[in-house]
Amino acid sequence: MTVNVLGLDPGKRTGWFLSRGYEPLGCGSERDALRILERIAHVDVVVVEDALDMDQVEPLRRVLTVPWVEVTPEQLQRRLFTRVLGRKQVNGPAVRQEVVRRAFGTVPGDVHALDAACLALWWLADSNLADGAPDLGTLRVWDLFTIADEFGEETYQVVPPNTADPGRGLVSWASPLVQAVKGARPGDEVTVHAPGGDWRCRLVRIGS
Repeated sequence: MTVNVLGLDPGKRTGWFLSRGYEPLGCGSERDALRILERIAHVDVVVVEDALDMDQVEPLRRVLTVPWVEVTPEQLQRRLFTRVLGRKQVNGPAVRQEVVRRAFGTVPGDVHALDAACLALWWLADSNLADGAPDLGTLRVWDLFTIADEFGEETYQVVPPNTADPGRGLVSWASPLVQAVKGARPGDEVTVHAPGGDWRCRLVRIGS
């Protein structure tokens, strides 16, 4: 199941970012929240920063009768940087760009839309219903897992297909490797059916 998530960053210029799961659908920054309605399609959930500028998006709250989830900056940082980056990280524009690029494959040029993308990703990063991924068994999107074979141990992270980069340890949820280990438990040996031929490895652990 793939859910349309709208991230809203209230402020002097209301930033917004709409995605269908991890597929970006649109983003921008407007003073008038109602003008956002002219540029968005169906929305299932709205994630908005718990800020003092909520009056900026109050017209949207009256029109979009879907669940609204408010997020504090502390909640945003704790979930995003730990889950998506796999490590604790200091907040800042560069880090926000990194998590958004890793999740969506693109980074909004507008700072308000970037913050809105982080809000949408906050919800996606902890949801099994919104990522559009196939059944991943014991794995979840953004999980780290370590395998061992004749060449030693390697750690990978499960990511959306559009941001996969095996050379950096980012493997698609549809990849032969993820499909091979998704039902395994630490200590199990599995066969990876890769285009270049089958090979064996052992799942060492799930998590960092």
